[in-house]
Amino acid sequence: MLKLAFHPVWERVVDDQEKDRYKRAFELMQPQQASFYITPIRIIQKKNGGISATVFLVNNREFPLELQQFNVQMIDSNGKVIARQTFKENLTIQAYQAIPWSFVFNAASMLLNEFDTDSCTILLENT
Repeated sequence: MLKLAFHPVWERVVDDQEKDRYKRAFELMQPQQASFYITPIRIIQKKNGGISATVFLVNNREFPLELQQFNVQMIDSNGKVIARQTFKENLTIQAYQAIPWSFVFNAASMLLNEFDTDSCTILLENT
């Protein structure tokens, strides 16, 4: 059974009202059969030209998933890459767990300037 958890940093900095919003979004999330998947929660274009993409990172496996350095791509509904950036984080997602996480793409990582934020897909490639 998939459970929602918060990264220790998020436990400290995200207030209870925001955590409740993530809990409601998690309850509405459509589960998938994939062993790992990403479900967008909120995508915001920033004034500096970048994007903030808040997602659920979902580990649907029997063992923890370690992410340390990975490439992340945001793709529009036509398959065009909107943004691409490498992130270095120390994330552990326990078995059958989903965590909210935000990827902040800087303006230099943007490949498209106009896109529909409601139909984006986020792909992660562990390096």
